[in-house]
Amino acid sequence: MKRAYVFIVFSILSCGVFARDCNNAISQSDMNICANIAFKQSDKMLNDTFQKIISSKDLGFQKILKQAQRSWIKFRDDDCNVQSYPTREGSVQPMIYANCLKEKTDLRIADLNKILTCEEGDLACQLH
Repeated sequence: MKRAYVFIVFSILSCGVFARDCNNAISQSDMNICANIAFKQSDKMLNDTFQKIISSKDLGFQKILKQAQRSWIKFRDDDCNVQSYPTREGSVQPMIYANCLKEKTDLRIADLNKILTCEEGDLACQLH
């Protein structure tokens, strides 16, 4: 619960209420906030990419993609919990968790972009 509360606080702070120079963050608090800001930017890009795909595909594809996305989000969050677990009591934990979320989200964006660039019926197009 503590980690969830800390993550929520960082999410609120990262919404632009406080301007941060994330290229020169020195304190752990600033690094944690900046990591969360970077993740939120990737998450927005992921959602935008997902919406582009959903709007361009038939209902059957939409259904299976939505299910895959829900499963992927659960995997991403669970895996980042595992990866950040060793730092669970430390001040660096929110940064480790957010960096993990960002890294996995960026990889997912790349995978989804492959769907966007594949022409329907192109059997040579590799989605993975």
